[in-house]
Amino acid sequence: MRGGLPQGQPPAAASLGPASAPADLAARLIERTEAALARLVLLQAASLPEARDLGRPELAPQTWMELPVRIGQATAMVPFQIGRDRGEDDGPAARGPAPPGGWVMRFSLAAEPLGPVHAAVRWRDGHVRVQLWAERDGIAARLDEARTALSDALEASAFSVDQLTILAGRPAESGLPPAQPRLDRRT
Repeated sequence: MRGGLPQGQPPAAASLGPASAPADLAARLIERTEAALARLVLLQAASLPEARDLGRPELAPQTWMELPVRIGQATAMVPFQIGRDRGEDDGPAARGPAPPGGWVMRFSLAAEPLGPVHAAVRWRDGHVRVQLWAERDGIAARLDEARTALSDALEASAFSVDQLTILAGRPAESGLPPAQPRLDRRT
């Protein structure tokens, strides 16, 4: 997971209908819960740095998790990446380097009608900066038109936003080398 960015998964329709038997619902719930916990363990293991990289500050540990979000009658998985801010901003509209030592949370959502939307929320010393990217043509402009309402909604969520940047496209890749596979694929 090191060096990668979160990629949202499109919403998936429910696999059982409203008329399903309670026993079927319980069996599916147990199955999906066990699978979700196993995926969480794998995400955490994949987030760990290699032993040889433990002393490299640019490869600070990151925590990955996925949260299910209901969108209409479907459920989308939203991947989150949380780690120390390395003091870099993403993209050409940044106002310069972020002071190192803060935190950055990245997440991505792929849902209609917006398409893939990516976010980076940076926090340092009580200051919050939010960057949003929309991959589809025109969506960044629509988000920019709603900037005031979006900023007000973010501030109503318990934190004051010092900077809100909305860009078209995708966030820049981290530039870090991808993690080496932890699985011997040859045997």
